[in-house]
Amino acid sequence: MKSIHTFDVFAPTDEQEEAMNKKRGGHYRRGKNKEMDYFIECATSLFPNNHYSRFTPIYDTTKEFYQLITSSDTTERAILNWIASNRAWNYLFGLLRHYYRTGHHDDNYIFPEFKIGSAYVADYLLIGNSSDGYQFVFVELEAPNGRITKEKGTRFGEVINKGIEQVKDWQMYIAANWNVIVAELEKHSFSNTKLPRQLYKYCPYQIYYAVIAGLRKDFENIRDRKLQLQNENNITLLHYENLIDVANEN
Repeated sequence: MKSIHTFDVFAPTDEQEEAMNKKRGGHYRRGKNKEMDYFIECATSLFPNNHYSRFTPIYDTTKEFYQLITSSDTTERAILNWIASNRAWNYLFGLLRHYYRTGHHDDNYIFPEFKIGSAYVADYLLIGNSSDGYQFVFVELEAPNGRITKEKGTRFGEVINKGIEQVKDWQMYIAANWNVIVAELEKHSFSNTKLPRQLYKYCPYQIYYAVIAGLRKDFENIRDRKLQLQNENNITLLHYENLIDVANEN
């Protein structure tokens, strides 16, 4: 299981363990050590190693990310690895907050390479809490280059269609096997933590899907097809520059 932090809450240092015990006993005082505040906030959340905290460091990596996505030989795996190695989680959190009307509560989670049963892996599962409850966004990354569109840019090309077909497979599996998703989520929580009741119930109106592929220039003539995909299949189609647009929004 991948942590989005530089620490592992399930394997704390002696100092972190001591702070956790103080928190359990009601004796922990915030404000003395910001790094420890960050650790404690994650440790007391539903999914400690995946909690996107108000203390999560944000670095301006816009230039580097743009260079990566505009390189002709960049693959989706290279992007996945780059985000993890640079801990550039604000690109994902920005997506959650901007496109899914959630993320404004401090109860948000990012799961890189989340297993969907034994056959599938989502590049990311994003979970955000709002007044409507928890929202789930399963994200598929595709290449930023290649045959993004065809027929003079008016129809989806091989790259986008590959992502769409992958997500449709997820949708069928998740609808029939939500208990498997919950079981995977439980692995990311402390064994004695009881998850909110809502998480155990499959609710299609709170589950969303996104495919990210290509660049802004590739999307100039497919607006209507994007809307149709959203309305008919519950799949949001985005390009990589959309992530830059929302990464540092306040």
